[in-house]
Amino acid sequence: MTVIVWKDGVLAADSQAATEYGCITSSARKVQAIGKYLVGVSGTAMALGPIADWVRNDCKGNLPEKIGGQSYGALIIGEYTGAIVENGGIQYVSREDPQCIGSGAEIAYGALHMGASAVEAVEAAIARSIYCGGAVYTVVF
Repeated sequence: MTVIVWKDGVLAADSQAATEYGCITSSARKVQAIGKYLVGVSGTAMALGPIADWVRNDCKGNLPEKIGGQSYGALIIGEYTGAIVENGGIQYVSREDPQCIGSGAEIAYGALHMGASAVEAVEAAIARSIYCGGAVYTVVF
């Protein structure tokens, strides 16, 4: 229930979050700067702590697998490269290319293809996906 978008030095995300019991909030901060990295987390909110710890350790050591039995994804942008982390796996990506993760990613990629900024791509996903909502939060390099 998220969209995280990276483009041109901006990491942006929606702020809608829901629990397994259906409680929804529109104030979740899913993107943050941690040391020399920008980090966006989708999936279970419980992933933020373990992912943040891994990033603070300069992305060394074992990645957390499913956390509390729940899936997660993270988009991590460093000074020279980026990575998409999902359930303990990692795929390195170019920080020069736009990247999207989360349930609103396909909508966001469509918006990016049409020239949208990271914020505009998140706004497009919020407008068109029932799984995205709330305000747009950003962190920048």
